[in-house]
Amino acid sequence: MELYFCGQKRPFGKGVIRQIGGNRKGSIDYKGEGENGLYVLDGEDYVLYRGCLERSPNKWTVRDAREEIVGRLSREKNGTETYFGYDAGQRGYYRIESDIGGYRIKGTNKEAAFVDMKKHWLKSGEYCLQTEDGMESAVGEYEWVAVMQGIEVLRGQRPFWQKAIAKVISGTFF
Repeated sequence: MELYFCGQKRPFGKGVIRQIGGNRKGSIDYKGEGENGLYVLDGEDYVLYRGCLERSPNKWTVRDAREEIVGRLSREKNGTETYFGYDAGQRGYYRIESDIGGYRIKGTNKEAAFVDMKKHWLKSGEYCLQTEDGMESAVGEYEWVAVMQGIEVLRGQRPFWQKAIAKVISGTFF
């Protein structure tokens, strides 16, 4: 399955989640939780997941519609390598690594999903979440949307000097 959604945190309003062909499959409500939180809604606008920044820095919590914690996202470091880890409790641990133009999500045994930005670079940071029959995961597509939004929030927490260097490298400083 492929889902398309905005990968950049907005200060307010909703972002559309759609399938290939443009059919609306849900939305991301950015106004629900203030600056560092959001709701992922289905096509009927029912809350599926809520993502928010925990009090502890560098932790993004994903809760289901019953407000139970389903997973926690954090920035991990292994020597010089930095990646994101999503702990989905009994459903497993997922390593989310930056890949050229996107992210590769790997579970303990297999690849779980791939998030691509390179096909959609003209669409202002739109992500394409790809899960296929061969990719096994106990985490559903809409939960991955909440996780990817958390990555954007955690990436935005870098110190000022890191943000400035990233902007200079990407050519968007001015």
